[in-house]
Amino acid sequence: MTSKTSAVIERSLQNLLEDAAYLPVLQDEIRAKAFKSLASILSTPNRMHKSFLRVPLDNGEVTRIPAFRTQHNDTLGPYKGGIRFHESVNEDEVINLAALMTLKNALHEVPFGGGKGGVAINPRNYSARELYLICKKYVQYFSDILGPDKDIPAPDVGTGEREMDWMMAEYKSINPGKPYRGSFTGKSVINGGSLGRREATGKGVYFTFRYLLHDFLQGQHGFAGSSNS
Repeated sequence: MTSKTSAVIERSLQNLLEDAAYLPVLQDEIRAKAFKSLASILSTPNRMHKSFLRVPLDNGEVTRIPAFRTQHNDTLGPYKGGIRFHESVNEDEVINLAALMTLKNALHEVPFGGGKGGVAINPRNYSARELYLICKKYVQYFSDILGPDKDIPAPDVGTGEREMDWMMAEYKSINPGKPYRGSFTGKSVINGGSLGRREATGKGVYFTFRYLLHDFLQGQHGFAGSSNS
């Protein structure tokens, strides 16, 4: 986990430790031990899964591609987090992103834990057929830890509804007769995905920036703008 994420966790827990109104039943030494334990738990993932996908390429060669799935914390529910296809993907990155997913879901009171996955490739360097096989192999290699009540992946950098459709189809073929619609989110609408999912991240960035800017301007002396500014 990066020092920045660790610092956020430590600072947040320190603030809560000093807030007597938060968990007042915990006092003195017991309180200090409890928060120290929380820091230890949140600063490390529950599990780190790593494999090398064996993928046949269009030119007849077979390559091995590093792939990861981190399961950070499932206290609130099944692990939840995207799978990114990017050449910078590594173990430290997915651990850090999984921790951020745990914090994000907890802050928004979403009943999921934090997870994250990735494959160390530049998807632009692979054909559609090769990407399809990479998606299939990812699910095959990690099938034991994925599922609607275990760990639910989603799109991320370099992946989208096409990749989620492929992965869900592979999950379904590996687990005949079991529920599969909820095994992956971010799928195409025709395959059970949510309306508006494609635009959701961009809209979230827009509204976050809009409200941050409004609050900043409201705090400046002499600003007389309205709430619609």
